[in-house]
Amino acid sequence: MNILEGEHILIRALEPKDIEALFEWENDTDVWRVSNTVAPLSRKTLEAFIENQKYDPFDTKQIRLIIESKHDHNAIGSIDLIDIDLFNSRACIGILIYGKAQGLGYATEALEITKRYCFEVLALRQIYCNIAADNDRSLTLFKHCGFEVSGVKKAWRRSFNGWIDEHFLQCINKINT
Repeated sequence: MNILEGEHILIRALEPKDIEALFEWENDTDVWRVSNTVAPLSRKTLEAFIENQKYDPFDTKQIRLIIESKHDHNAIGSIDLIDIDLFNSRACIGILIYGKAQGLGYATEALEITKRYCFEVLALRQIYCNIAADNDRSLTLFKHCGFEVSGVKKAWRRSFNGWIDEHFLQCINKINT
C-alpha cells in the first residue's frame, strides 16, 4: 500500500484542481484563528503558489499536501509540514479538515499517515505543533495521536477576546531516539 494512503483517505500533492477548495479554506475567517492568517488570498496568488511549488522539502523547508477522500476523490483538507529542519531532524505540522468532513475520523487518519511519512520517509526524529489553549478539538486530536504537551507559551496569541496561551506539543520517534 502507498505510504500516503489510508483506509478512507489519501494524501497527495497540490494540483491545479485544488484552487477552489484552497480559495475557500484560505479565505474563511473562522480558519484564520487557527492558521495565523490575517488577510485573504486571491485565486491568482494560490495559482502561483501551486505552479511554483517545489517538492523538495529539504530545499523549501516545507510541504503542503491535500487530504483527499477515497470515497468521492474530493479534497477535504490539507496537512502542512513547515520549518523542516534537517540538522535537528524535526518539522512543524499543521492540519485542516474542512466543513462537513470534520468529526469523521479523517484528521486522525491523516495525522497517523503523515507521522509515518515523517519518520519513515523523511527520517525525522520529531514533529511538533503549536495549538491555542482554547482549541480543545485539536489538542485532543494531537494527544490521541501520540503528541505530548511539553510547554505552554503564556498569553501567546491575540484573540478577539484577549490573549490566550498556546501549547507546544511534540511527537518523538521512539525508534530513532
